[in-house]
Amino acid sequence: FMLTSSSLIFLPLLYTIIAFLIFFLLLFIIFFKQKLKSLVQAGIRDIEEQNQLDKQLLISEIADRKQSELMTEQAKQQLINITNTIPGVVFQLQTFEQDIIIKFMSDGIKLLHYIDAKQLGSNFNCFIQSILEADQLTVINAINHAVRELDSISCEYQVINDEGNISWVHMQATVSPISDSGNDVVLFDDDEVQQEVNINGHLQDITQSKQAHQLLLEQQQEIKLIHKQTRESIEYAALIQGALIPDNNITEKYFQDFFAIWHPKDVVGGDIYFAEELRHDDEFLLMVIDCTGHGVPGGFVSMLVKAVERQIITQILNSNDSVSPANILTTFNQNIKQLLQQEDTESISNAGFDGGILYYNKKENLLRFAGAYTPLFVIQENQLTIIKGNRHSVGYDVSDADYIFTDHEIVLDKETIIYLTTDGFLDQNGGKKGFPFGNKRFKKLLLEINHETMADQKELFLYALQKYQKQNERNDDITIIGVKI
Repeated sequence: FMLTSSSLIFLPLLYTIIAFLIFFLLLFIIFFKQKLKSLVQAGIRDIEEQNQLDKQLLISEIADRKQSELMTEQAKQQLINITNTIPGVVFQLQTFEQDIIIKFMSDGIKLLHYIDAKQLGSNFNCFIQSILEADQLTVINAINHAVRELDSISCEYQVINDEGNISWVHMQATVSPISDSGNDVVLFDDDEVQQEVNINGHLQDITQSKQAHQLLLEQQQEIKLIHKQTRESIEYAALIQGALIPDNNITEKYFQDFFAIWHPKDVVGGDIYFAEELRHDDEFLLMVIDCTGHGVPGGFVSMLVKAVERQIITQILNSNDSVSPANILTTFNQNIKQLLQQEDTESISNAGFDGGILYYNKKENLLRFAGAYTPLFVIQENQLTIIKGNRHSVGYDVSDADYIFTDHEIVLDKETIIYLTTDGFLDQNGGKKGFPFGNKRFKKLLLEINHETMADQKELFLYALQKYQKQNERNDDITIIGVKI
């Protein structure tokens, strides 16, 4: 530059200004450097602190995960221990690539299948081979069906040990798909096998129940056989008892009209009636007997009564004495007490009968009656008369062997209708309150229907019984005899 004298005057000032600028620039550089250093150091400290925190968090997470894994393993072991204490076997199977593997099998398998759980491992075929060969396909089909239909499993199979003893096992299991989300709880899972379907179940020894069931079946068969034999015997006894019932043709020879109702409560019964022609065509004897009980016991007593009756009829046929129903009841009483050894009240065979006996002599127009706790119902000109029998039974340990029964003679100067009945009809429960039919209703029924034919009266008796009985059970054997003279 070419400096003039005037410009030289400002030169020092210019230098001074430049110097100050340089100075301030240096100060700014120094300050900025210090500030930058502080910021860098602060950033480094923050990074170090963050790294330290991250390190601590990582260490904490690792510790928590190890603790969680330890607790999971402990819980798994506890669960295994619990399942090993459960009676039977707890198991888990899984499907894998069209195959089935064992994920878990409790120690009880050794008692049921005679194989060790550790030796069994995941080998499902080994499990199947431990089943009786005849049942292996049953188990396989049951499992395959359940896997295919996602259905439950319930099957039974047999296992045989080395000694040849067979035991029965019941398999109960549920099948559930394993979702890809991993939300399903899978017991004893190793996560090393691709899971498709879980089969969780239980095996139980049912040998004792099977044996008990088999014994029950055998006993049922035996009972059925005994019942069949007993039933056949009773039915045959019913044929024999039915053969003792007299033919109606005999009775119709002596009376203008006649009906008989004989309905045992069971196949055989204690009610029975006899009709006998005596020494000539004009003499006729009718007996209506109600033996102890009904069913088989009553049937047995009726056979005994029939045997005694034949002896009595033989005595009458061989005698010229007048026939007395009272004497016949007395003879019955003495013979039955003797046959059943009822000499005292300690006798164990406390059996006998109530009943009524009619003797009719057509030639002499004579009707004679005697009863043991059995009345005779007589209707003449629509007027009902009841002739009561003696208040004494035939037989039984409390009866008097020397008891004399009473004869009653009925005058036959007009049309007469006679009814003899055991107590079965009168004692039948029914009606609105379930009370017995009773004498009052029975007498009313007689007055209402006596003008009908005997065949119609029979149907009316049965209809009245059914109407009154309704749904009530039959109480006793029922026998009613009606004759018109």
